[in-house]
Amino acid sequence: EDERERVLLVVVGGGLHFSVPSSQNIGTTSYAMHVSSVREVIGARAVTRVPGTPAVMRGLVNVRGMVVTVLDLATALNSIPETGPRTQKPGSIVLLEHRGRLVGLAVDSVRDVRPLDDVGLAEDGNAFRDDRVFVRGLASAGGELVTLLDVAALLSRYLISSGET
Repeated sequence: EDERERVLLVVVGGGLHFSVPSSQNIGTTSYAMHVSSVREVIGARAVTRVPGTPAVMRGLVNVRGMVVTVLDLATALNSIPETGPRTQKPGSIVLLEHRGRLVGLAVDSVRDVRPLDDVGLAEDGNAFRDDRVFVRGLASAGGELVTLLDVAALLSRYLISSGET
């Protein structure tokens, strides 16, 4: 059995644009997150918007009797403009366990689960803009170059509630 680390590939609107060491600009809409942080994937559903919250917070959903905060991954990655109210669009919600609570990330689609290739992670402190602290770098998954997210850093940046720092 393949024992390489596995990632879930998701797609969101737009893409990150950054310079890699070769000075090429790369735009991508495929992002990867370690499956160890993913609890399950559910279809998109109506969310209850919470007045006064930032645009990154899409709202709240009920998942089997639990109230779950749903963040918009595209907005968090600044790959779509924050202009006015967002409309509900088809897609998926990736449910993650974060500091003892269930949190959802709204994505346009979930592609598949792939093992990371043995090539390693391309990280360069100068390759990413300062506001991308939740991007670990580029990785190869099944021969495709993807942007590997630091989901814990992303969630920590946008979720603040009692008992969390």
